[in-house]
Amino acid sequence: MKNTVWWIVAVLLTLISVIYQRKTGPTYPLKYEIRLEGQTWSGKLLRSHSSTSDLAVRINFPKKMSARISWKEYPSDRAWKTIEMEREGAFLVGTIPRQPAAGKVHYYVEILSGDATIRLPDVIARFKGDVPAIVLIPHIILMFAGMLTSSKAGIDALRNNGNPGRLTVITFLLLVTGGLGFGCIVQYYAFGQPWTGWPVGYDLTDNKVAVALIAWLVPLGLHLSRKEPRYSVIVASVFTLLIFLIPHSLMGSEYNYSDSN
Repeated sequence: MKNTVWWIVAVLLTLISVIYQRKTGPTYPLKYEIRLEGQTWSGKLLRSHSSTSDLAVRINFPKKMSARISWKEYPSDRAWKTIEMEREGAFLVGTIPRQPAAGKVHYYVEILSGDATIRLPDVIARFKGDVPAIVLIPHIILMFAGMLTSSKAGIDALRNNGNPGRLTVITFLLLVTGGLGFGCIVQYYAFGQPWTGWPVGYDLTDNKVAVALIAWLVPLGLHLSRKEPRYSVIVASVFTLLIFLIPHSLMGSEYNYSDSN
């Protein structure tokens, strides 16, 4: 097969990985669907929001219905606050006050229809600072490129006539620049700390970058010392694909509300 075909395969692997981790992550909007009065109603509940404004929860239900939203800071032992949602056109809207960067709220919506009360799925929403596009866009591009070259390097290592050495160097440099370089800047803007992975925290997004870099150190060292890196490239490539399938933002930064009581 031509080299172009293998690049296409690598692109497809990368896209599948990116889409999967985004859609399964804890900040991706939570979909709901309920059956009410012979009709099906569906929508999305936000699980991520800017710390510069209040979180407006919107649900689309008939005008004759009402709803309320209950929320509290998470994790905390603070009391629940409940407010009636207000009608704005076709939507019922409830507003949760903005929280500090990395602050989370636990909220749920109850639909009131006659004597019936229907509770939508519980949601944990996290607030984050706004990240400038000049930082966020390069971070996304470099990480995507690093995942792409990682997949292609692994494919080349499996081919009899493949030469994964050059892509090993490129992959390592992309992960360092996109993950450690721009990644730490993104983290600082979003949550006020440049690094929240090991050994200072448990942020899996940061830890994934660290583990991927460690995995690529072996084939990089072999290549630079002019030794055959083929098998170590396969291991590093597969390992990178697997760890980047872990949902994005899982076990991410979390504001400590006990310090603000």
